[in-house]
Amino acid sequence: MIGGRVAPARMSLRVIVHATEDIEKVKKAVANVLGENIELKTVRTKGFFGNEIIILSGEISKKKNILNVLSRILSEKSNYNYIISTLSDRIDEKLRLYLRLDKQEAYRGQIVATEGDDVISLVVSFNVYPRKKEILMEWIKGLGNS
Repeated sequence: MIGGRVAPARMSLRVIVHATEDIEKVKKAVANVLGENIELKTVRTKGFFGNEIIILSGEISKKKNILNVLSRILSEKSNYNYIISTLSDRIDEKLRLYLRLDKQEAYRGQIVATEGDDVISLVVSFNVYPRKKEILMEWIKGLGNS
């Protein structure tokens, strides 16, 4: 095992609400994944074809809450296997972890990692010492085994 210290610093989310979707259902999907207490900001814009799009965004900064969300995502064996098999590609040079969760499944109360477009996008920033990708990867792998 590689030694080092890791602490989640911030989790941000972004989800697009299309004109055909009910914003309250999308908010419920987000709450099912992240909990009821997240404050969402709303930005209204137009899509490529002039259709209305709403972008919801929010942030979690409490370490305990971020750990809870990550643990819930990784506790599902299929999510764990999928994320771990692509983990190196999901972490950038600034040691941010990128995840996508199926929005429709989240509404149903299921957390399913995916690569689709109809997703809740999560970006997790970490404080890692020493700043090495391998240390963060080992720490994330350990979350699913706890």
